[in-house]
Amino acid sequence: MEASSVQEIEGRAVVTYRFRLHNARGWQLLEQHLMLDVGTDGRVEAIDLLCSGFRPSTVDEPGHVHPYDAGDLGCADGLARDFREQIQHIPIGDVLLVSTRDPAAKEDLPSMARLMGHVVHSIKAPGDGRLLVSVERGR
Repeated sequence: MEASSVQEIEGRAVVTYRFRLHNARGWQLLEQHLMLDVGTDGRVEAIDLLCSGFRPSTVDEPGHVHPYDAGDLGCADGLARDFREQIQHIPIGDVLLVSTRDPAAKEDLPSMARLMGHVVHSIKAPGDGRLLVSVERGR
């Protein structure tokens, strides 16, 4: 779930929620708004629902890529630990873009990410001594 809210507007309960899902068609975004009339016994008496439907979405939208500059850290001296911490602090489906100057991370970091259940999107060396690894949080 990406977002949710509950409020009251003049005696009606208003519930809103947004999900980002992945299926065979790729990433999909779904948002629903519910307007509820609730009786004195707490039961729903009437409901109005507005649904966006499943809308195509990408994980590379602005705000869904989280950069992490690991500097010279390698997996043996802290990159593995820091990577675990960084990826756990982003929402499932978002992308962590890791920048490191350790050449061994090209083999070590993608393997570790896959073992943790994440998806490695790309491994790039832009030519300035850095390695950029793009990892989508899977769980």
